[in-house]
Amino acid sequence: MISLYILSAISGNLLSALISDSLSVGASTAIFGILACLLGYLVVNWDALERYGTMRCMVLCMIIIMIMLNVLVGLGNKSTIDNYGHLGGFIIGINLSFILVVPIQPN
Repeated sequence: MISLYILSAISGNLLSALISDSLSVGASTAIFGILACLLGYLVVNWDALERYGTMRCMVLCMIIIMIMLNVLVGLGNKSTIDNYGHLGGFIIGINLSFILVVPIQPN
């Protein structure tokens, strides 16, 4: 978890620094990495989590809603949200999820 958090934070802030001219730092890039890893966890274990029924769909919907709200607010004219940083954290988080997540064996 620590490696996911740190790698997402570093990569998100680096992507933001490479693409954007504005100065931005923060932990939100790491939070997006964790959200992406949770999304990857759901994808990898979708069939194994079938016994939880609608709970897995609700978690998936909540992740998508959080991401979409952030993107929509970030596209506003006077927004101070760093979408490039969030994108960098998300990319690393989703990639690390497919490397680090061990699939659950269905019962």
